[in-house]
Amino acid sequence: MMKRNNKWIALLTAALMALSFAGCLVPEAKTPEANASASATDAAPAAPVDTASYDREAIAVELGDIKITAGEIEDSYNYYVSMLQSYYGVEITDDASIKEYRDMAINDLIHYYMPQWKAAELGVKLTAEEEAEIEADVDAQIDELRTGLICEYAHEYGGAEEVYDDVSKLTTEELDGAMTEINLELSQYFREGYTLEDYLAEQQKSLIADMRTSAISDKLREASMGDYSVNDEAVETWYADTLEAQKTAYDADPSAYRDAVEDYASGNSTVPVLYAPEGMLRVQIIEIAPEAERDIKIDTNRSQMAELEAEYGKLALNNGEAERMAEILQEYALLKTENDALEEAFIGEARAKINKAYEALEEETPFEEVMKQYNAEGAAAETLLCADGDERYGELCDFAAELLEGTYSEPILIDDVYYIVKLIGKQPAGVIDRNEIADAIRAAAAADSEDAEWNALYEEWETEAETAAIRHEDAYAAIGYLA
Repeated sequence: MMKRNNKWIALLTAALMALSFAGCLVPEAKTPEANASASATDAAPAAPVDTASYDREAIAVELGDIKITAGEIEDSYNYYVSMLQSYYGVEITDDASIKEYRDMAINDLIHYYMPQWKAAELGVKLTAEEEAEIEADVDAQIDELRTGLICEYAHEYGGAEEVYDDVSKLTTEELDGAMTEINLELSQYFREGYTLEDYLAEQQKSLIADMRTSAISDKLREASMGDYSVNDEAVETWYADTLEAQKTAYDADPSAYRDAVEDYASGNSTVPVLYAPEGMLRVQIIEIAPEAERDIKIDTNRSQMAELEAEYGKLALNNGEAERMAEILQEYALLKTENDALEEAFIGEARAKINKAYEALEEETPFEEVMKQYNAEGAAAETLLCADGDERYGELCDFAAELLEGTYSEPILIDDVYYIVKLIGKQPAGVIDRNEIADAIRAAAAADSEDAEWNALYEEWETEAETAAIRHEDAYAAIGYLA
């Protein structure tokens, strides 16, 4: 009997469902702990409801020209229920809770479609080129999903030697084995006759809707906010608040300063760093890690050697049996010989590289050139270490703190990784010169102010949409009571 991989399909489906509703399915401040009716064990029995006439395709909510079906509400409601069951073990059975979570699902969908509704009202549209770009992007995602699924299942069930990255690499037998299992699981998980192409078609439709909504939202923001600017008073308020927050955070955890500097430099953050804590070191690092996999016997042998050392010591102190002491020496020598060979196979190449790197430095090769030669591609040209309690670099900080500015260490072995560290200098502590980052400060203040104003406008539109929506309760009243 073939083993089943339904969990993999289920997880993938859940992930794509979450993407489809893009952040609108998790209610703010709505947890079972805060919802007594949802968690009550003495909940009243659900009232009789007509479920026989329920139709998933029925129009349940109208928002302008947008029609929300009962099936969409049901899927959103079921997602809530599954989360409550999975994470909190809560069953929704009483009328009040069913209505509450069903209303939440409806409002989520209204919020999801709101940008399209508001865009139609304001005359904001996507161009033909933008629509085509979305479709091309989704086509690429679906192709990647199709390839990943088929190649994974071909390896698991079709006999493929590995998980390929191209379906064309599969034999007919491997492809047939993958498709048979995928379609079997999908038909079991969804409905009889449901195939991979049905699944991908639905995901494609969902992804296009999500990306269109996102693109429309961006255009709405651009049309609404225009060329946003911020006044000097707002900049001053932002600067004072941000400086105080950074000072508190970085003094408590200096490594947070390093992370903020790196995030800003990489573009992951638009907030400039305004303050540096005490004890930060600017260094350059040569780092060489073993490429081989560490053999578990290395640690096993070390443990046995330590036990032999302890036993030998006790015997020596107490005039123990000479025969046993000789046996211990022999056992120890064998273990050491084996371990030396294992450690050399594991770390010998890295040791040879770090020694060559050190020799190059001693021959006055610039540190930057040796870094480029030996460090992994993309390694930082310069790194910040906090001299006290650095969680990322640990002992390396202690070595760096002992160096004179401009000097470098001998090779250092820490947790099976070799380092050579050079101290560039100590980062001056205190407030960063504001004049040097004035433009970045104003840009960040303007971005935060614009975000706040846009979020307020967006919430206002969501409230408008909730009021404008026409609900057909008879179309969705059965949701929560369906078998």
